[in-house]
Amino acid sequence: MLFILVITLIVATGAQITDGYAEHLNPPEKWPQSKKFNNTEIITFELNGDKTVKIVYGQLLQVPASKLAEKFATNQTVQEDGTVYIDRPYYPFLLMIDFLKNGMNLQLFKDLNDMKVLFTELDYWKIPRHKSTPI
Repeated sequence: MLFILVITLIVATGAQITDGYAEHLNPPEKWPQSKKFNNTEIITFELNGDKTVKIVYGQLLQVPASKLAEKFATNQTVQEDGTVYIDRPYYPFLLMIDFLKNGMNLQLFKDLNDMKVLFTELDYWKIPRHKSTPI
């Protein structure tokens, strides 16, 4: 009965159901867009909504068989400010990005825990812990 009354009032007054709500909706041009990066372009990742990490896009594809290369070989959803959101913890992802930036060479760690954190992140993305060298 109440439902019929509400519908009758909406029809009688000419009101739209979206009145009062439309100004809160983002227009389509502000929706996340799909983008294909080129190998020399710098990509900015937003992690956990408050930290960012930058890397040259081509460095993400260094290990073609990795989960990382598989994920980023196609178009990416890009926020209005150009960042790509990824749901990974900041510090482990940062260690992995540094590893890739250093040509997949391990650096010296002040703390062995950092090495374990890096190895866990590399395992998640199926990236080998060392560079393969041709025989």
